[in-house]
Order: sequence, then structure tokens, then C-alpha cells
Amino acid sequence: MANYPYTLKTGSLKKFFEKIPTMGTPDKVSQKHLAAIDFRSSNDRNIIPILRFLKFIDEAGSPTERYKRYRDRTQARGVLGAAVREGYQEVFKVYPNAGQQDHQTLLNFFSTHTGLGQRAAKATAETFRALCSLSDLDPTVLDSATSTEPERSYVGQPSKAAASRVHVIERVLSEGRLARLILPEDVTPEEIEKVKRLLDAFK
Repeated sequence: MANYPYTLKTGSLKKFFEKIPTMGTPDKVSQKHLAAIDFRSSNDRNIIPILRFLKFIDEAGSPTERYKRYRDRTQARGVLGAAVREGYQEVFKVYPNAGQQDHQTLLNFFSTHTGLGQRAAKATAETFRALCSLSDLDPTVLDSATSTEPERSYVGQPSKAAASRVHVIERVLSEGRLARLILPEDVTPEEIEKVKRLLDAFK
């Protein structure tokens, strides 16, 4: 069964994420660090496994690149959204709009997909909802983008900022199906043309 970390104090979890952009990046996120920034409750210690689960810190507690990107307010919600979609991918497989599900629906999911008791399952559901409230869960938003709405480059419509953001190429296939490919920012025009031809082959 899946193992999802949780906290009984989601308010503290939200406050911690709100603090990240306002303070320096610590060498390690530890109990000592939490206490130094006024998170002294024993329940606040659960912030650490949640950060590790979201890959904001590594096994040693050192902040990752994802943590550092989150400090940029212009992309913070997208960074966390990508982390939530990754960590809770099983939830999103069952509920593509998991961030909009009510407490009871999420409680049912965590009760049946984990070995947790009712109290812990409830806390897990509330932890997930708290993280979602701080996130942009749009799957087209990447945590490496420079804004919460990356520049899109459509077939037949050149990008206005070809080298500054990711390229998203969309093509309507047969039977009304939509293909979407996300390409790195340094992709060349020749490579884009190759992708277009590949998509055309599926029509």
C-alpha cells in the first residue's frame, strides 16, 4: 500500500511554505531549523517527511533545486503543483481533478489505498487538500517554467519567446483526439518540424 506522510497541523504546513520565499535557504531542514523559525510543536516535525516526499529536500534534509525554485514567487504554485501531482500520482489517476474533490471523497481514497486508521487517513486527506490549496495543478505547468503560464508554441503559430520558455505543441488527431508534446526551450526549428511531421503521421 502507498505511504503518504501527513500532519495534524495543516495550518503550520501552509505557514511553512509561505515562509520559504521570505527566508534564506538553510543548509538542512531539520528539527533545529524548524524550531529556529518558530515551528516548535511536536506535530511540526511532520513537515520534514512531507518535504522529503515532495522532493523539496533530500534524504539528508538538504534543500533540492525544487525547494530553491519554489522561492521564486512567480513560479512557486507551479513548482508545488508539479510536486503534488508527482507524489500523489495514484490519487490523480483515480480523480484527474483530485484537487477539487471534497474531504469525504479523499478520505475514502486514503482509507482504502493505505493501511491507515480513520484518524490518520483523515489527516492525510487534509494534508493533501492543504498542499493543493497552495498549488497550481494544471498539468501543462512545469516546475522548471519561469511563470505559472508557460509560453505555448502551436503548430502553425511560432512562439513569441522561442528561447525563454518551454514549447507546447498541440495537434488535433483523428476522431477529435488531441496530442500534446512539451519540448525543451532549446529545441531547434528543424526539430520542431520533425515533431510536426511525426504528429501528422498519426492523422
